[in-house]
Amino acid sequence: MKAILIHNPSAGSGRAAEDIDQVVGMLHRRGWIVEVRETQRAGDAADLAREAVEAGCEMALVAGGDGTIGSAIQGLAGSHTALGVLPTGTGNVLARQLGMPVPRPLQSSVLRQAVELILAGEPRWVDLGLLVNAATGEKGRYFLCWAGIGIDAAITHEVELFPQLKRRLGFGAFILSALHVLRHYAGTRVELIVDGRRVPPRRMVLAVASNMELYAGFLHISPDARLDDGLLDFSCFHGDRWFDTIYHGLIILLRRHVRDPRVSMYRARMVEINTARPLPVHIDAEPFGATPAHIKVVPRALRLIIPPTAPASILVQPTRQEGVRVHVQ
Repeated sequence: MKAILIHNPSAGSGRAAEDIDQVVGMLHRRGWIVEVRETQRAGDAADLAREAVEAGCEMALVAGGDGTIGSAIQGLAGSHTALGVLPTGTGNVLARQLGMPVPRPLQSSVLRQAVELILAGEPRWVDLGLLVNAATGEKGRYFLCWAGIGIDAAITHEVELFPQLKRRLGFGAFILSALHVLRHYAGTRVELIVDGRRVPPRRMVLAVASNMELYAGFLHISPDARLDDGLLDFSCFHGDRWFDTIYHGLIILLRRHVRDPRVSMYRARMVEINTARPLPVHIDAEPFGATPAHIKVVPRALRLIIPPTAPASILVQPTRQEGVRVHVQ
């Protein structure tokens, strides 16, 4: 197996370097040819992934958080190079969705366990989302997990302004930023066009286009989302002020939002979002401009290693007959 290991040394606590060496040793003993490349700045993971595709690598192992993985898929999309997830970030939501162990305070590295799960996993074609900034017409960006619009993106934008705080506090940095943003955040009037059908305008504090069920690590925001169903699950949370945001946070936590009249949910191939004033946008926990935006699904655009720990509900198609998995050699 020829592979590249893309390591973001700044992800999470930033102390995974020694564990990376152990992981590479494990793979070498199994006959793998692995090249380790470190990212230095934003966008490096995408460039390194493209180089891996051009070099004929069969797998790209990405050691980082959801943002690093989100960057890497920009270079992997449409190729036969499979993505293997090695969680070393702050949120690690994709790894959680796949049932993989994630770093926790006062816990030793989970990378050895993660590698064993990848070795026992199966490569599957999954969908990607693609978001285009409609105002600038810039080249779109793929996402594997979700695209968020509104208050969650505002929180993400603020957290990224203080990377040292994020490294020291982890998820706590998002909580502090949320408390600060809530004080002055207000929703706005939004018009949606869902698969060509115009939806009556309403005020909104948050919208999320999901490719999977989990959001922010523990919120089951899109219970019907599947990675390979050719659709995105779009949730629009209506309201205007801070108390509307808190209300929606509570009903999501209690899993009562699906039938709430103040929440609109759609399953679609394309959604256009136009807002009365620009709202911030994030993709896989990385800031990405502001509205207006067009979001669409790109079916079967990425090969992802699905570990045996992944719940069956994340896919429409079963992994193999009678649950038998194909081991990656």
